[in-house]
Amino acid sequence: MDNKKSAMIIAIVVILILAVIVATVAFLSKNETVDVDNPGDKEHVISQSEPTVKVEEDGTKTNISKKMKEASFTIEGLKIDNIQISYYNGKTFIKADVTNETEEQKEDIALKMTLLDQAGNLIVSANGYIGIVSPKGVSKLNAEIPLDYAEAYSISIEKRS
Repeated sequence: MDNKKSAMIIAIVVILILAVIVATVAFLSKNETVDVDNPGDKEHVISQSEPTVKVEEDGTKTNISKKMKEASFTIEGLKIDNIQISYYNGKTFIKADVTNETEEQKEDIALKMTLLDQAGNLIVSANGYIGIVSPKGVSKLNAEIPLDYAEAYSISIEKRS
């Protein structure tokens, strides 16, 4: 009977060791992807587990992605930067500063905003709109999307045709 107990204990230990090895391999392979901006460069490997949101006490989610903070776009002389994404009350809010770097008033510019995950895959596209921005003036871009997209890793903004 001692041989049966010993064999059973050894079998359980072997199964546990195999389970830990399989879980470790699965975890490590899941959490690495190549940076979409430089896919051939092995030094630019990013982790999918990089946090992209901070959850506040009231449940508000605020995007903290480094890529989002670095994002800046210029469309027809309008610089769009300081992009902030948050989620609350069932909606995702996209806010940004818009600076008119020209000597002309700019108005009525329709935008296409595309939110991407860390692998560069499309999460959602949404329309935005810039109203009137005085020469050398500053304005705000405000857009909202139903549902939760606060965990986006990066954004692309272009003029809608």
